[in-house]
Amino acid sequence: LSYLATKPFDEYNLYESSDRDPTLSKLTSVLINWGSSLYQRWKEYEPFVVEVSSIVKYIKSYDIANKWSVFVKEGLVPQQTAQVLNVSVKFMTLLVRHIVSTGDKYALASYVIDELARSPNYKMRCLYLEFCFHAIDQFSRSFFLENFCDHVYAMSHDSVPNVRIKLCKLLPKVRSILNPEDFTKNIKYFEKIARGLTRDPDTDVCALATHIINQTKNHKKGHDNLIEQMDKIKTREESLLSYLDIRERETRSKTKYKTSSFATTEGP
Repeated sequence: LSYLATKPFDEYNLYESSDRDPTLSKLTSVLINWGSSLYQRWKEYEPFVVEVSSIVKYIKSYDIANKWSVFVKEGLVPQQTAQVLNVSVKFMTLLVRHIVSTGDKYALASYVIDELARSPNYKMRCLYLEFCFHAIDQFSRSFFLENFCDHVYAMSHDSVPNVRIKLCKLLPKVRSILNPEDFTKNIKYFEKIARGLTRDPDTDVCALATHIINQTKNHKKGHDNLIEQMDKIKTREESLLSYLDIRERETRSKTKYKTSSFATTEGP
């Protein structure tokens, strides 16, 4: 794992499923079995996940969608310790980020929304907000806003004060990615949500929301250059993933057509 973490790579070959390390693919089952045995020993589980996270870009997209996602889902159940849950949810953002197949990517994102954001367990809903905290770092602002942000704002009406407090702590990070030039409507809706929380019946939520309002109302119009540059990089990489997904589907379609044509022209 340490060797792969330092292995140089070409950006445009990075997401090629066929070019990802074949040895790592063979070791996937061994690594997952090992990691699964560490759920009850979270002090060992966390460094294991950190090591795998450092080389996730070399894992085949198929293995991410069909094997590693199953592994991390087992770490995202209410029975797990808080430490395992927090480590697992951060790892989940990486898995969603590096899947090539658009269908598999959205399926895993939907799983997160269904099992965390819509969970009857308030701790899991808090975990969704933790997922979004890391997702903002992993995805472009447009991807985050289109797929995850509505469920974040919906938490402002959550019946449990702890969830609304967790939301208040996330709001400054959400505000940081809202570009005034491109996302005026999003900023207005953000401010509506934040102002609503300042009238929350829970005094702790109300106080924290008021602090957030004061913290964000003087947000400079000039969007932070570093955030802007990083967003361009993430957008470009997401476009590359979409391109590769289309190309792989076209390749499979052509292969299937050739196979079908051969079968129909083959003599007796």
